[in-house]
Amino acid sequence: MTALNAAKLAALTTDKLQALGTDIVGLSAGAVGGLSTSTFQSLSTAQIDALTTGQLAAVTAAQLKALSTAQLALLQSDDVRALSGAALAGLTTANLNSVGTAQFAALTSAQFAALTPNQIANLETADFGALSSTVLASITATIAPSLTSAELATLDATDITRLTPAAVGALSSGAVAGLGNATIAALSTAQAAQLKAVQLNGLSSAQLQAIETADLAVIAAGA
Repeated sequence: MTALNAAKLAALTTDKLQALGTDIVGLSAGAVGGLSTSTFQSLSTAQIDALTTGQLAAVTAAQLKALSTAQLALLQSDDVRALSGAALAGLTTANLNSVGTAQFAALTSAQFAALTPNQIANLETADFGALSSTVLASITATIAPSLTSAELATLDATDITRLTPAAVGALSSGAVAGLGNATIAALSTAQAAQLKAVQLNGLSSAQLQAIETADLAVIAAGA
């Protein structure tokens, strides 16, 4: 099986390739990564489910994009974690959202950073809420403007402390308005110091009242 390289595999008809069944796990990662998009797309759900993390790590953006939402939904947490950031960045928002919430919890910081602003802004709120504390801490001031109010609303008092002060300062005013009162109260003084007038102006009276006294002091000092 390992003697079958990508060129030989590409020459196989769809039915012959599918006839390999789950024996596809015997192919090298390079052979899998070298399959044409149409050939890769023709893999059965059982074959997609059988791919190893080593093989999935070699999957290209074009190959991954060619899969249906049903095929993508077969990927387990370890499978998703094995995919390259470039491969994930090539997915449409609809296809990306077909990946399960539990799988989003397995994303690495590098994978999340590779997503496009459009992908991030259109994540299902449950998926964003499942991101690990490590990923939240890795959100940069460049990524932060893509976050939406619905996504920010999923953050609790512990989650918000994971964001860097620079990321908090880069959030859109609309996104900041999505924070709950308890979450706003949990902001550190370093985070609060980065809040801008336009962000504060977008808050409700209840949200403004939730800001801790110490935080108000650093906000006033930076005004």
